[in-house]
Amino acid sequence: MFQKSASEANRPRSTASSNVEPLPHTAGDAASRGSLIGSATRVVGDIIGDEDLRIEGQVEGNVWCRDCSVSIGPEGQVLGDLYAETLAVAGHVKGRLIAARRITIHAGADVEGELHTPGLILEEGAAFHGSVDMNEDNPLLDEVAEHKHRIAESDEPDVTSAARNTADRDDTQEEVDERRD
Repeated sequence: MFQKSASEANRPRSTASSNVEPLPHTAGDAASRGSLIGSATRVVGDIIGDEDLRIEGQVEGNVWCRDCSVSIGPEGQVLGDLYAETLAVAGHVKGRLIAARRITIHAGADVEGELHTPGLILEEGAAFHGSVDMNEDNPLLDEVAEHKHRIAESDEPDVTSAARNTADRDDTQEEVDERRD
């Protein structure tokens, strides 16, 4: 009754938004597909992961997935810094985006902050307010790699620098708001 034909079973399923890069899928193992923060989920605090991450809900904190991909879905919202190999944004982000390889800001996305990456794709229809640094030798990229190394050696993450970065970003945002007035 509910049988799919072989062609339907092998056809890729569409996601909620066709303009967001999907997480890579490996046949068989569901855990290998990465993690999902669903649309009904709100996370307050830092996230540190060693797998791909897709954010459809809300995150208030920094996200560290340095050697992985992080995708922000159309309804996803992040208030904090994002660190990853690649970042794809279709939702709303306010903070620093640091990607070792590439940042993609899709049409309909709204990003406010700093972009640090050697590769950038900004689609027509995306809103971006901030600064861009595309220097491959950016010391910030090295700092992210060192932070991950420190976390791997310790049971407890070093959130002091992340908290300091968040406070610095808030001060910077206040300065930006003052200049607009």
